[in-house]
Amino acid sequence: YWSKEHRTGGAIAEIIEKNGVSWQKDKTGNFPVDIENCGSVENVLKPSMIKTELKQSGLEALGLIVDADQNPTGRWNRVKQIVQGLPTDVPQEKLKEILKEIPKNGLICAVHNTAGKQIGFGVWLMPNNENSGM
Repeated sequence: YWSKEHRTGGAIAEIIEKNGVSWQKDKTGNFPVDIENCGSVENVLKPSMIKTELKQSGLEALGLIVDADQNPTGRWNRVKQIVQGLPTDVPQEKLKEILKEIPKNGLICAVHNTAGKQIGFGVWLMPNNENSGM
């Protein structure tokens, strides 16, 4: 659930600002990114949800932020399955190598939407791509 009019950005907005991007509305009344609370990690990691998001008109990038819970490796394995099913220019062998371990700086790559347009895609496992979450 979320509403453009009622969202504050929370922890994600804080992270964005700590990385030098102002969390202020622009001239058109929009924040730098849309943040959507999908309700649960199961919803976020549904391949159908990701494919639906990639179909959005005007989408330039899609980022997923999920909690590692008590098993970061298990969560990463689930993320890997999804990423390997997305259309990308990265050869499968190279993609498997990239996805072998949780990237310490998060995963950032390019995928294609249904129209063939290249979209930035990223994944971050909370809290730090390494440790168990909450």
